[in-house]
Amino acid sequence: MKALVLFLALVAGAPAPAAKKHQILFFSASWCGPCYRMKTETIPRVAIPGHTLKYIDTDADPYTANSYGVTELPTYVVLDGDGKPYRRGSGFRGVDQWIRFLNKGD
Repeated sequence: MKALVLFLALVAGAPAPAAKKHQILFFSASWCGPCYRMKTETIPRVAIPGHTLKYIDTDADPYTANSYGVTELPTYVVLDGDGKPYRRGSGFRGVDQWIRFLNKGD
């Protein structure tokens, strides 16, 4: 009985594991005008708490782009904490559209 009480006390006092951050994969290329606009006009103006943002140049890393089925630019894929995609979109989005996409997937 003492061992069980000690175990419960240790578990109860243990800190919760840190939540895994979601990740946004932003597929673009240097020659893509809408990609450049999003990188300079949209993304810097939107805070994305709980997420990391990773830019992927499709010319430099075509394997990753192909593995996510990227056929147009820009394309963005949101991954959960386990790395599973749960939202994707493509095309230029201004600040309001980007926020709506991140919140609702529109």
